[in-house]
Amino acid sequence: RNSVIVSSIAANAALTHIALGLDGESRLSTTRTFAALERDARYHSHNVQLGGRMIRREYDVHVGGTGAHTDLIGLMMPHGKQLLDTHTRITHAAADTTSNEHYRTIADDAGRGVFKGRILIEQDAQRIEAYQSSNNLILSDDAEIDAKPELEIYADDVSCSHGATIGRLDQEALFYLRTRGIALDEARGLLIAGFAQEVIDELPIPALRDWLTTRVEQRLNDRSLPVDSDA
Repeated sequence: RNSVIVSSIAANAALTHIALGLDGESRLSTTRTFAALERDARYHSHNVQLGGRMIRREYDVHVGGTGAHTDLIGLMMPHGKQLLDTHTRITHAAADTTSNEHYRTIADDAGRGVFKGRILIEQDAQRIEAYQSSNNLILSDDAEIDAKPELEIYADDVSCSHGATIGRLDQEALFYLRTRGIALDEARGLLIAGFAQEVIDELPIPALRDWLTTRVEQRLNDRSLPVDSDA
């Protein structure tokens, strides 16, 4: 299944876009999302991908109005033989604009997660603040994560940072929990859930945060997570 979403956010307007991927294990899909921001507009994107065989999400955000701001927040949890793939591009085309991008991936079994994000700051876009991070957790020897955050800057007056981390569970934290009488599997689950929760907590709807927290816990407890919806 392929789909395209196009949004134009007018001056002083705000849009929150939440994409939840709970596809069946055989689902193949690509979704392309375009968003254009005018003066003082706000665009908040939350992308959570748990299911599907091969799922690709593309985000192209044009920050074209002075004072505009965008957030791109995401969580991917590939397992089995899933491929979950996210590509983003944020273009700062106007002065005094800001962006914040934070993605996390948790890969288990032979799952593969891909994050490629680019922030482009055009020459006339001065006084920009743009931050991008990709934090990733590998749970098995066969899992794979590819993370490639990029900055492309043509302006002089900017404050920008980007980075990626890929690692395994913190053994010291795991040991600490074990010394408190917590079983190994439960301790692992607590650390993994906490890693995911930092993204889930960014969601603006409390009921949705609680529901998704439960889904993630189910995923960690049972790899054959039932599928009942896709948004």
